[in-house]
Amino acid sequence: MALAGRYIVNPDEAFREASDKYQRAIQLRDSLSFAEAIVLFDEAAEIIARIPVSVPFQLAFIYDKALAYDLSGQHELGRELFKRVAELYDQFALSDPEDPSVEGFEGLIWGIKDYLSLWSGPVSNEEYLSSINSRRWRQEMMPLKVFVDRGVDSGFDDELSNILVDGFSAWGRSSDQFSWTTTQHAQEASIVFTRVADLGSSGGHTAFEESASVTGAPQLKLATIQISLHSRDANAYNEVEIRALRSLAMHEAGHALGLDGHSPHATDLMYWKSPLQELSPRDIRTFRLLYSV
Repeated sequence: MALAGRYIVNPDEAFREASDKYQRAIQLRDSLSFAEAIVLFDEAAEIIARIPVSVPFQLAFIYDKALAYDLSGQHELGRELFKRVAELYDQFALSDPEDPSVEGFEGLIWGIKDYLSLWSGPVSNEEYLSSINSRRWRQEMMPLKVFVDRGVDSGFDDELSNILVDGFSAWGRSSDQFSWTTTQHAQEASIVFTRVADLGSSGGHTAFEESASVTGAPQLKLATIQISLHSRDANAYNEVEIRALRSLAMHEAGHALGLDGHSPHATDLMYWKSPLQELSPRDIRTFRLLYSV
């Protein structure tokens, strides 16, 4: 009780302590140390419960904590916390619609609700093909040609470019029906990487162009991957940020190859907010299924 009393006397000190634990928890979570991260999230939550904090701070904190629980394997608790974020946001948007945070959180809340919707029907533990929009590249287009913008305004330096194209390597090893190469010419590319300054709550976004086959079925013609980075220079990023980019590159490569959507399972690279560094067996089974149907 003495601790609680101290926080009532000095809420600013309490907020600093909670914020420090919160930031360290995020770092541990994104380094895949989920159990240690949850301990710090819970400690921070105990402090936050005793002091006034803004709704935007609550939204961010509960979201980050939910993600840690889901990634750790505590899926039911993670989903309950995600539901709490969505409910709190809806209340906030109704009560204070002019607050800039309403628009700022809009993309993240859409992602949370989309993720929760994946659990509204039967969910397979073996693969997640039914949870995504399946798109396919024609075999005659293999190897797919990957182009990375190297321009000053919208491109990447050599080190970042190598990280991005390496995102396709694991997928190539998982299926003999897929192959890829790089090209220096954007006009002949099947897949194009460009850099943008801000994608809101998303680190990357993949868009598609399709054409109809002789049977009328849609087939992929072009995939454009936008990556949100403030600099084209790899030296501008620390080790944690580079590791996150490697995970993001593999994730967006999965989208570009036809996995248009997300896995409902937090232990898959194609989970909507995955920090993982390798494909799961379920990712591989789903990718193989995509090109076998």
